[in-house]
Amino acid sequence: MTQKEAETVDQRWQEKLELFRAVKQMQTAGMRVKEMAEHLGVNRRRLDKWVRLEELPERSRMQSRPGMAESFRDYLRHRWDHGCRHGRTLLAEIRQLGYIGGHSQLAQLLSPWRQLPVETNPKPTEAAEKKSISVPGRAISPQVASGAVE
Repeated sequence: MTQKEAETVDQRWQEKLELFRAVKQMQTAGMRVKEMAEHLGVNRRRLDKWVRLEELPERSRMQSRPGMAESFRDYLRHRWDHGCRHGRTLLAEIRQLGYIGGHSQLAQLLSPWRQLPVETNPKPTEAAEKKSISVPGRAISPQVASGAVE
């Protein structure tokens, strides 16, 4: 899981926890489930479950299985760091180690590694900046724009 995905999961958990606490306060104040659902704009079935709970339960995470790409993360990271960045080659290697999943699962795991960090993107040179053309207030077609650059 990437850092961005982890932050999104944490944010959603916090929002859910705040909603749970609001439901508990309304319950303590004597509101009925139907009134809470209308007030919060939440499905009544969720609130039926929540009013019976003392605490919001943690989400259970599925453990990675031997056939999942995640279970080969360390091996793949090692190979990636040593220069092997071709997905099909890595797929063939981990299949020999017992991977039974498809290319798309592997591609999803490798995708964040393919992204360059923002800091390492090269800055445009002065020559590249001089080539750009700006015509304020006028839209030009792609054909005209490509002809004007050369």
